[in-house]
Amino acid sequence: MGTSAAAAATAMASAPGSSAAGGGRVAYAMTDNGYRFERVLFRGIELDLLIFDILVFCVTDYYQQSPPIAAVVTYIVASALAVVRSYLGRRNMTYKTLIDSRFLE
Repeated sequence: MGTSAAAAATAMASAPGSSAAGGGRVAYAMTDNGYRFERVLFRGIELDLLIFDILVFCVTDYYQQSPPIAAVVTYIVASALAVVRSYLGRRNMTYKTLIDSRFLE
C-alpha cells in the first residue's frame, strides 16, 4: 500500500458518518428520527402477508371445497392488495414530498 493510498484510507476512516469513526448513518438533507422512510418498506411484515395469504386460501378452500378455486381467489386478492398498496403509497409519497404523481411513475 502506497503512502497516498494509506493517507486516503486514514481520511476515509476519520470522515464524519463513516462506520470506522463510530458515526453511523448521517443524513445531510433531513434527519429521519422517526424512521418514516423505513416504515414504507415491508421489513418485518413479510410473515404477516404470508399468513394473510394462507388464511385467505384456507377460508376460500373451506367454503368452496376446491383448492384450485382457492388458489385463484388468493392470487386475485393478493394482486388487488398490491395495486391498492401501490396506489396508496404513491399518493402518500406525493402528499408528503409535494412532488407531482406523474414523476413517480
